[in-house]
Amino acid sequence: MTPVKRTISEKLTKYLKLFPIVVIVGPRQSGKTTFAKMELPEWRYFDMEKPSDYGRISADIEFFLEQYGEHCAIDEAQILSELFPALRSYVDRKRDKKGRIVLLGSVIQHISIFPHCSQLSLKLQFPLSKTPDNDAHNAASW
Repeated sequence: MTPVKRTISEKLTKYLKLFPIVVIVGPRQSGKTTFAKMELPEWRYFDMEKPSDYGRISADIEFFLEQYGEHCAIDEAQILSELFPALRSYVDRKRDKKGRIVLLGSVIQHISIFPHCSQLSLKLQFPLSKTPDNDAHNAASW
């Protein structure tokens, strides 16, 4: 069987070089988490639906970001609305540093805070089409 590659991989790599935060949104069970873990295997991963991860982040968001904010993926980030203003503050302290955080979620309502901050985020929309590695010309765009 030919390996299947999500064409969004190249976009994720590109956006991580351009933006401090990249947001991946899509319906539940569309492959966001699998994609992020596959593409960012060295990154720390936190799931807000997991009580221990939620507790670690929500107890002191600023401390969490200082300790774990570099190369950090936060799944279902929309669960903790207080996270978003803290992210803005965290990123604003080192605006030029790119590829710091990936947020995943099915509905990220608080994304509206990002336009008020320069160069904070881009959204990658799921679900995505799959194409074989040798069939890149049929790649889906978002």
